[in-house]
Amino acid sequence: MSHNIALLDLDSEMPEYFGGASDVSFPARFENILERNGIEHRRVRYNRDFWPEMKQTSHFIARPKGIEPDLMIMEAILPQLEAMDIACLPGRDTFRMTGDKLRLAAFFEAQKIASPQTDALFSEADVERWIVDWGVFPIVAKLRKGAGSINVTLLNEEAELRRLARDLFADRIREGDLSKSYGKRMPERGSLFRRTARKILGRETRGVPIIGECLLLQHFLPGNSHDLRVTTIGSRAFTFRRKTRQGDFRASGSGMIEYNPSEMRMDCVQMAQDISKRFNFQTMAYDFLFDEAGLPQILEMNYTYVAKAVSMCPGFFDAGGNFVEHDNHSPQYYQLVDFLQDKNLRA
Repeated sequence: MSHNIALLDLDSEMPEYFGGASDVSFPARFENILERNGIEHRRVRYNRDFWPEMKQTSHFIARPKGIEPDLMIMEAILPQLEAMDIACLPGRDTFRMTGDKLRLAAFFEAQKIASPQTDALFSEADVERWIVDWGVFPIVAKLRKGAGSINVTLLNEEAELRRLARDLFADRIREGDLSKSYGKRMPERGSLFRRTARKILGRETRGVPIIGECLLLQHFLPGNSHDLRVTTIGSRAFTFRRKTRQGDFRASGSGMIEYNPSEMRMDCVQMAQDISKRFNFQTMAYDFLFDEAGLPQILEMNYTYVAKAVSMCPGFFDAGGNFVEHDNHSPQYYQLVDFLQDKNLRA
């Protein structure tokens, strides 16, 4: 089958970091596989040449991050591309779960997906009402956006919550401030992590104040020494555990990963596969914690993830729950196998 593939060129593209080493960018790995298989492809920018280019395109690939202008570009072009019958990776169903924890909280609640109770507050008055009606501490405080545990902290009392709300709704908070200035002080990340997180977020930690935010308060699940990450690609489920660091309740961004398949929870695997199938997610990464009864709760989910963390898995679980060993192929390879419907694709 002949393909004419366009890959969107975004300024947010950067090498990925895993285990202290850098790797090629996520889009570059797509390109490497396409070149190896002799499949025609080209880079495109969103400018005046974009729509004429799309007239010759059968498949469109992008790797937006959960930041602007990536989000606004994708929100503008994806509906039009799909209306033109151009196959898109990600499609709208998958992309809408990128970079917005408020949207995720609404999705979990409306679809009755097991997740810690999360309340969205939009003013200091909302905070005061929350304290009166539901105030239980400790509580996890989050902003809508943030990667690798950026913009997440644990609040232990009303005074901490009020101080955070006062500064947030007065636009006096910057990226990365929450874990350093509010609630329990968390251990500092290494310099490599901080540099990477700043690039992911698209701005310096001490940059422009965050404007027009909401505050998300999420029920705290104590006693979890690790979380469980399940990444689905089609019907496949890749799993690993991420340990929390000493003195911290957060596992995302810790870098302490365990890959033993025998220690993975099949109820989490099945739950992730069911959600991805039900909502037509081409690929999705789910973060699980466990409640007081030991039942799985999805903390967050996201279309974007670090490729190397997934390719290092010794295999994946198929739709029947069988473990399938693989040769550490990249997630981009499996995405392209599904996207191009080509089981003979060379990795």
